[in-house]
Amino acid sequence: MGSALRKLFFINDRKLVVLRTLRKMTPFIVKAAPYSLFSLLCLQLAAAAMPVVQLFLTKTLIEHVTFLLNEGHGISRVYEVLALQTGVYLVGKSLDYIERVMTYRVQQKLKYQVEQTFIEKVTRLPLIYFDQSGFHDQMQRASVGMDLRGFHLFSLMIGLLKNGISLLAMIGTLFLFHWTLSLALLLMMLPKMLVNMKTGHARYQQMQMQTPASRKMQYLFHLLQSREAAKEIRLFRLTDYLTKRWSHLFWQTHDEKYKLERKNGFYLMLTHYGDVLFHAAIIAWLVWIGSQHQLTIGDYVALTQALISIQPMIHTIGENIALMYEEALFIDELFTYLELPEEHHAQQTEAFPVPLKKGIRVQQLSFTYPGQEQETIKDISFTVRPGETIAIVGENGSGKSTLIKCLLGLYQTGPGHIFYDDVDIAHIDISSLRSHVSAVFQDYMSYYLTVRENIGFGSIDRMGLDADIEAAAGKAGIDDMVDRFEQKYETELGPVFHGGQELSGGQWQKIAIGRAYMRSAPVMVLDEPTAALDPYAEEEIYNRFAELAEGSTTFMVSHRLGSCTMADRILLLKDGSLIEEGTHEELLARNGEYASMFRLQAKWYRSEAKV
Repeated sequence: MGSALRKLFFINDRKLVVLRTLRKMTPFIVKAAPYSLFSLLCLQLAAAAMPVVQLFLTKTLIEHVTFLLNEGHGISRVYEVLALQTGVYLVGKSLDYIERVMTYRVQQKLKYQVEQTFIEKVTRLPLIYFDQSGFHDQMQRASVGMDLRGFHLFSLMIGLLKNGISLLAMIGTLFLFHWTLSLALLLMMLPKMLVNMKTGHARYQQMQMQTPASRKMQYLFHLLQSREAAKEIRLFRLTDYLTKRWSHLFWQTHDEKYKLERKNGFYLMLTHYGDVLFHAAIIAWLVWIGSQHQLTIGDYVALTQALISIQPMIHTIGENIALMYEEALFIDELFTYLELPEEHHAQQTEAFPVPLKKGIRVQQLSFTYPGQEQETIKDISFTVRPGETIAIVGENGSGKSTLIKCLLGLYQTGPGHIFYDDVDIAHIDISSLRSHVSAVFQDYMSYYLTVRENIGFGSIDRMGLDADIEAAAGKAGIDDMVDRFEQKYETELGPVFHGGQELSGGQWQKIAIGRAYMRSAPVMVLDEPTAALDPYAEEEIYNRFAELAEGSTTFMVSHRLGSCTMADRILLLKDGSLIEEGTHEELLARNGEYASMFRLQAKWYRSEAKV
């Protein structure tokens, strides 16, 4: 029996999972609501005494009623005990009400505390984690452990303490009558507790196994109702196919859960059968003892009530222990997530050098994604003068976006270095670095918030300055559009929320460009900034950007080589290597890879012109 308990309570690192999780969870609860927590403990201790007091009062009341019926006097004493018993009952119900209200409030505070910690952790994790499927599985499991399970575990522990005190008092009462009765009741707890613990462990293992399938099922469910996918799903008639895939995963996971619950329920039913038979045997024994005139009516009623009260207590205690184990396993996933290594920053940091005097130097830079053997960037070296505009071009998968993320400090570099004015990027304070760079990514965000917020996120400290917001909107070419909105810059964007203003893809992209303009950073990156714009709007944006970028060091990632003519130099990447570097004219004269790509694109433009 001991080995079974030990096996269930221990996991791989041989530490008590329940105790370890409680040790980690307690600071969250204490920080969230310290005074309420103390009050809850006091309430539970007071509530633990109620069953024993009621048992004593019931025995006393029955004995006084028996005396009254036999002797014909003593009614005032009966009323006194009845009033006292009623008062104790009302106090117990009042304590229950106060406990429920306080518990709900503590749950809210703890939920906020845990979710806030979860959010803060996400923002401190390296961006590279988000490119790994295993991380998303882990985050899914952590979110399951985050859903009030921490407080549930703590409530179970407090409930265990309350029921334990009550049970010990009840067993002590039975022990005064006969010690074998107490021992038998204690042994009753073990089968149910073991079954419940095995159930909890099986559910946890099943959750771990089903995480990838569950995430895929949720993704398909979201896809079928998402606005972004609605057009293609209807056009390509994907509804039946996607629904069948979702349906297969749904029943695969839920059939597995059903089989587990059916098996666990059967074993739990057997323990209930044992409880019923044991209870009937005890009552039969008490009747036999009473027939031998060894029990008073008060004793019989008190013992019977004690047995009736003990049965749910034993059930609750066994279930609480099992649930504590199950909850601890799930919460342990949350703490495993919260203990993930965060972005590594040098202990001795320097401020971003403003203004840049020597420029940017990339020295033998390489980068490999975790879990992959092939390098995405291979031994790249180049220099950028202050205020220079660099175009980065190449085929898909050539390493352009990875290089940009390294330059912005979003990916921590492997072999090689990036220097800003001879200061290694690894030694620059991360807040200082990100305050002096700006970017418009190809997969820019469309925030379903106000125009002001969408633009102001570029420099959140200046979001309330109307002149700055309007200036950024003017530079991005969206000021006329905003002026047509009734609420101007307080207009909600996007169709998801009530009153939201829908925008085209090009308008959303101009909003994102306005966000980048808001910062006016010394280093700017435009990753395919005009991909969703028509040729006229594209020319307008590039002309405006040329004015804005004057004095800033700029990196421009583009597939349209015609836009590279405005760059001071061009870097051509292929398979992660820098294979050509120079001005537009120099690369054309070299008649290499860039010239071949440019002529190919020019051929298509000439064909379109003929059409």
